[in-house]
Amino acid sequence: MIVAPLLLLGWLAYVQLHDQLRDQHLVRMDTLLEQMDLHMQSKIRTAEANARLMMSNPLFQNYMRADEEFERYELLYGPLLRLLDSYQQAHPDLREVRLALSDGTEDVRWVRAGRASSEGLPTASLLGLEADGVQLVHDAQLGESLLMVSRP
Repeated sequence: MIVAPLLLLGWLAYVQLHDQLRDQHLVRMDTLLEQMDLHMQSKIRTAEANARLMMSNPLFQNYMRADEEFERYELLYGPLLRLLDSYQQAHPDLREVRLALSDGTEDVRWVRAGRASSEGLPTASLLGLEADGVQLVHDAQLGESLLMVSRP
């Protein structure tokens, strides 16, 4: 007689504790997802700002506007690569920079020293040639997800 009410009371306590723990876990998961979302938004805004800053440099603008191959490759290419190396030092998460001509063909690819290039990702499809944008892409060859930023 005493055992049945104790078992019922134990079962009710177990169910209530189980529900409380589940609710606490759900709240924690929601909080973590919100934090991840804020972190990703921050990364995206930073990447966009860095791309705008990089492309506002007169050397980039002169390189992209140069009509003659001599001017572009003989005069501006070396200084452009040195500028990209300086960006590497200032932005440690910068992995790769590609410059494409207006027709979408890749003109310059700079890859961080000691890192593999994301060869499997074609430049034209990443650029979103119509407008600037941000894409999170997965490179199966590297086994990594990359945040790609394009600027017209």
